[in-house]
Amino acid sequence: MKILIIRTFPNVMNVQNYNAQEVGLAKAFAALGHDCDVVYYCGKEADHMQELPCQGGKARILWLHGRGVLNNGLFPSLSVILPQYDIIQTNGYDQYTSWSLYHSGRKNVTVYHGSYGCAFNKRYNLRARVFDALFLALRRARLAAVPCFTKSLQAADFLRSKGFRDITPVGVGLDAERLEKAEPHPWVEELAQSKGDQKYMLYIGQLAAAKNIEFLLKTAANVMEKEPKTRLVIVGRLTDSAYGERLRPLGEALKGRVSYCKALPQSALKALYQTADVFLLPSHYEIFGMVLLEAMYFSVPAITTPNGGASMLIENGVTGFALELDEEKWADRIIEVLSDRFPAMGENGARLIRERFMWLPIARTMLEKYKAMLAGDAHE
Repeated sequence: MKILIIRTFPNVMNVQNYNAQEVGLAKAFAALGHDCDVVYYCGKEADHMQELPCQGGKARILWLHGRGVLNNGLFPSLSVILPQYDIIQTNGYDQYTSWSLYHSGRKNVTVYHGSYGCAFNKRYNLRARVFDALFLALRRARLAAVPCFTKSLQAADFLRSKGFRDITPVGVGLDAERLEKAEPHPWVEELAQSKGDQKYMLYIGQLAAAKNIEFLLKTAANVMEKEPKTRLVIVGRLTDSAYGERLRPLGEALKGRVSYCKALPQSALKALYQTADVFLLPSHYEIFGMVLLEAMYFSVPAITTPNGGASMLIENGVTGFALELDEEKWADRIIEVLSDRFPAMGENGARLIRERFMWLPIARTMLEKYKAMLAGDAHE
């Protein structure tokens, strides 16, 4: 089987420093004996190809030139290569390139979708409403037959509300190859050496309003007041100076009890996760939350909100906790986890990730659908 994965967004991916989901999935398809190409946007550069190291089948990145229009990638040369593939997988129901493919009536097109409606995500909600009015309303009856995969249960419900019916929630996979290639990092080594009998609460991600950093700092302060031998560890860049000013008083109140680093290479993350006792992700909104996968993979108990990834990963008290935003409840749960009240939680989470949320099991689920699609075509 020859598969094409299209990333429709008009930004140039740095596949050397970023754990690109499309690449992880393509390598998994190849490992299962299929050839898979990934389309990435390369702006005004000429089209070019990059081989991906893999076993089994072949995997490549096809860097295609194009234009970006309202966060939609338009690829003039895409139509030329489409006939080469048995299956075309595109991302985002609300991307013009995706719509042009599934709306055309092609029977080998699937959609892998992640976003969903959320009160905190007003810009996306508006964009989706505009898209629906301009494009989705045309021949809406066709949507029921479009095979879709989603990154969360929320995304599945979101697509159903649009008229899609053939939906399989699969989550997101982890390509652990880079995470396992650990290299020493001075800041992480210092953290480990100075830990002693302290307990570390870890957050990794942007310092942005959507990530709810104010709640993180207030909750951590609550925990540290009750349990003095705890410390907050934060890795992430501030995305907005005005938001930084809002955080400043909270940060100053925790002075001396927070370890902070703007950024770390992927090679340092394994050692960092291994120093942590609990991972915190109090986001208002996550399409999935790759850091949840990473933390759980390394057996770190995770506490988060009922966001996209949590809907697939978290069984409260078993693989982690997905809690509504209440500082006292969060603080109590954090203290219980740090007190080892749930000794199997880390192992349970790691087992779940390794069995269901690596790219290989997700690729197998997708391939079952793809084989059925091709068999259906053959019988017509």
